[in-house]
Amino acid sequence: MADTIRTETGLVDQTTGIFRDGQPDNSITAQDMRDFIVSTKFLGMSEMSWEFVYDGQYTDSSTTLSISDGVRTQLTIAPNPGEDLKYPPSAPGCWDEVSNTIQPPGLNSFGFIRLSFLSYPNSSNIRFDLEMDISATGQDNTIYEQTSVFAKGAGSSNTEGFNFIIPLFCGQDFVDNGGRFYITPTGGTIEVFRTTLTMFKAFAPNPAA
Repeated sequence: MADTIRTETGLVDQTTGIFRDGQPDNSITAQDMRDFIVSTKFLGMSEMSWEFVYDGQYTDSSTTLSISDGVRTQLTIAPNPGEDLKYPPSAPGCWDEVSNTIQPPGLNSFGFIRLSFLSYPNSSNIRFDLEMDISATGQDNTIYEQTSVFAKGAGSSNTEGFNFIIPLFCGQDFVDNGGRFYITPTGGTIEVFRTTLTMFKAFAPNPAA
């Protein structure tokens, strides 16, 4: 018979668990023990979850975050309760709007972030660097950097969409400090708006497995 991976509830719940208290002698079978053994590596593993955050402050081309030439500027997101989504509802929030930091899903967990926004330059021949930093404030520990170039021209009529997919491993620095996004234009000022952030937590391993 194939061994079955069971949840912690399925193993020890006092109403339905196969190892609940008060069962008759010999009620735990060899198959139950094999199920327990194959399940232990998964005990403590968090379920997959995701959260979508939509900026409610800079929502269109007339209401933008303006970033000047050469100025490394932290990206802000003011969550919009009418647009934000999370699954499951009990999942921890992925964004702290006070410090504007990504909140990691847990030590040694893995996941992905998708950061998207619309932007346009106020003059031609502009590029910008996007960085994700997990250092303490005032220090520098950049774990992701991408340079993007505007291709359409200047002005709001030439707005472009930018998307960044960032894999995450949540080490101690990330857990301690959160993550910050910084944008630095080169060649002129850019306008940023309609930012969205999606965090997907793939899993959090059981340290005892």
